[in-house]
Amino acid sequence: MLNRTRRHASAGFTLIELLVAVAAMAFVIFYTLGTFTANRNTYVVIEQVSEAHQNTLAIAALVERDIRNAGYMVPSEGAACGRDNTNAPDVLFVSDTDAIQPADSLPSNLADGDLAAAVTGSIGTSWANGSTVTLSLDNVVIDGQPSYDTDATLGNDSDFRPQGGIIVFDANDPSKGVGCGIVTAVNVAGDQVSVTTIAAPDLGAGTWKAVPAHVYQIVNGSLFRNGVLMARNVEDMQMAWFYDGITANGQVDANEYVGGPGTQLVNNALPGDDPTSLREIRISFVLRTAENDPANPNDAGVGQLTENQTVAPGVDGRRRRVHTSTIRLRNLVP
Repeated sequence: MLNRTRRHASAGFTLIELLVAVAAMAFVIFYTLGTFTANRNTYVVIEQVSEAHQNTLAIAALVERDIRNAGYMVPSEGAACGRDNTNAPDVLFVSDTDAIQPADSLPSNLADGDLAAAVTGSIGTSWANGSTVTLSLDNVVIDGQPSYDTDATLGNDSDFRPQGGIIVFDANDPSKGVGCGIVTAVNVAGDQVSVTTIAAPDLGAGTWKAVPAHVYQIVNGSLFRNGVLMARNVEDMQMAWFYDGITANGQVDANEYVGGPGTQLVNNALPGDDPTSLREIRISFVLRTAENDPANPNDAGVGQLTENQTVAPGVDGRRRRVHTSTIRLRNLVP
């Protein structure tokens, strides 16, 4: 009885058994942590790619709406304008339909006319890309009802607004193309609009008109609409323009396409073709994830070709998505 008790008291793990158990536990922990880390990295990538995809859809929906409605109740020449860049994102202007009342709400004297402000002074010989000009208009309200408050008095006073866009054209000579710029200030009392020009038309005397516009541009990797941040991590925006100005058959033919690799828009604005023959705009966005891929932080990435520019990212490990839309300008279709 005594010997059995002593043997029971001395029972336990040997050192070898303990080391084996510790090694087995360490292996299980290591494997579990590795699996957890891999799953987390996969989740991060999926979450970021999904966020970029959702941002792309939201951006595309808004831009497509604005392009589709361009030219509503304004002269066809003033429907759209753009500056094409081969080493930077393009800049898009489309007429601001938000500043126009519905047709059935317009004053009777405006219901049948093309709404635009007349440039009463000279358009200025200084209208060149990146310059600053001040335009004198017959009225900063083009439809009888102002849409924006430019002086923070809680009352609308103008259809043109700071950080919004402006499109100018010669109503009697569409071959001059169109010009566009970003409004920096509005003098309501003097019916004047200060503009930083983005694209220049062919200058000269003429019957110059102006319409308010939405402007889309990318600044430091973020997309802005009328100066308001729309989305971050947008690397590029490129455009192509489709006309029906040569055959006039109601279709866009191969020789009526402007844009694509190695091609620039004439004068960095609309081509010399009659801008009223513009039928479609194709626009492409390149979005990237907000952070590096945790599994491949030093991945060189893949350059994205959009029209006449290739975005060639550095070693950043980010995923990229390209969204391309071709939109028909319904208000310009004959």
